[in-house]
Amino acid sequence: MQLQHYSFSTVPRNGRIRPRESIVRYSNNRVLFSENLDATMDELFGHYVKRNFAHHEDFEETIQKRVTSLLRDSHLESKFISGALGNEKYHVHFPFVDEQNQKAIKPIHFCHNDSRKIIDHGATWLMKVQQLKRGGFVKSENVLFTYRAPNENQGILFEAFCDVKAQIEDACIVMANIEQSQAILKFLQ
Repeated sequence: MQLQHYSFSTVPRNGRIRPRESIVRYSNNRVLFSENLDATMDELFGHYVKRNFAHHEDFEETIQKRVTSLLRDSHLESKFISGALGNEKYHVHFPFVDEQNQKAIKPIHFCHNDSRKIIDHGATWLMKVQQLKRGGFVKSENVLFTYRAPNENQGILFEAFCDVKAQIEDACIVMANIEQSQAILKFLQ
């Protein structure tokens, strides 16, 4: 009697992972080399089953939570609600809008690793507020940009931040570091 040898990598594997028609559609086979099988399996399980890739809170969401906390502590959370300023032609959404006093608060992310992104992001929001002001929907001094500055207080990223911050302040838009609770509370009054 002669034993027939099957390669584990061909016959049984192909039977296990062959594409089947159902709700789930399978892709082609792939190979992944690993020095630590347990760590690789944990990483894959986290990605495909636990969906670790799905959402990571960004800087603006963190700042927004801090502002929400300040509003709650000041009993102003019902006064500032998520909304838009403008009309059908041009409107801008802000996470915090006081429609009665035409005030708005926008968390701004300046912790990019690219100086161009810092300047572009600040300039984009500066232009949006200027367009709202031009349409008579808001006064520049009634808009607060809460921000977190780049981690380092020197270098090209900090220079880009200081440049765009100066442009925003020249347009009379209020700027307050998220760590400066008193400046934010003063704007809320």
